[in-house]
Amino acid sequence: MLRGQNVEVEDLDKLLTQYASEKSLTISNKDVLSYASFGLSSQDGTKLTIFEKGQNSVMPKTVFLVFDQKDYEKMTGQKLNLTGDEVGLWARK
Repeated sequence: MLRGQNVEVEDLDKLLTQYASEKSLTISNKDVLSYASFGLSSQDGTKLTIFEKGQNSVMPKTVFLVFDQKDYEKMTGQKLNLTGDEVGLWARK
């Protein structure tokens, strides 16, 4: 995993491709996406509470990955056409 500030998806894609080439590896399937993640500390009906910053030692039962619409479409092939106050929820089974 790479972490940092101002890291662009395209830069990570180039780095992965370069590494595979150096190691004589063939990439047969690759998705390069940017996302944010957060875990739920509790749920009361439809009220979801996320862990506060610094509570990294706690393992949440539920984790959300947040993608923009462009990356969602790359992952699923579906176009959402959301407005500014809407979010889409997708579950991988």
